[in-house]
Amino acid sequence: MRSLKVLVVLTLALLSTTALAGPAREVIDPDKVRDEQVMLMSNLQDRKGAFKNLDESKRSVLVEQHHRLMALLEGKHAPDELSGEARGEVATLLEVMENAVEELGQERTMCTRVKTIGSNKAELVCKTVRRN
Repeated sequence: MRSLKVLVVLTLALLSTTALAGPAREVIDPDKVRDEQVMLMSNLQDRKGAFKNLDESKRSVLVEQHHRLMALLEGKHAPDELSGEARGEVATLLEVMENAVEELGQERTMCTRVKTIGSNKAELVCKTVRRN
């Protein structure tokens, strides 16, 4: 349950910093994004929360995207210090990372007890969130 809460918090944090497509874009605060990424990476590297069952290939992709994002934000403290191209790339990286975190939540297994009609026995049925 705690890992789900962490996943929801991280997803909401990433959603709040993701720029919208089109002319009206949200302001990307480099310091806020950097702080969120540090928290996300500490959970990823410690294999906590949603990241505890993440395979190595997906983990390495997320770490690579994190390093690329941090390189773009290096030395930047105000939103207007990012060029239009850098702002777009930061928004894209944040969206990709957000989708990866969201996908991890969909791979979680949920089990329920189901009683068959005409039987007193309950059967345990387990499915991923995606299949429900």
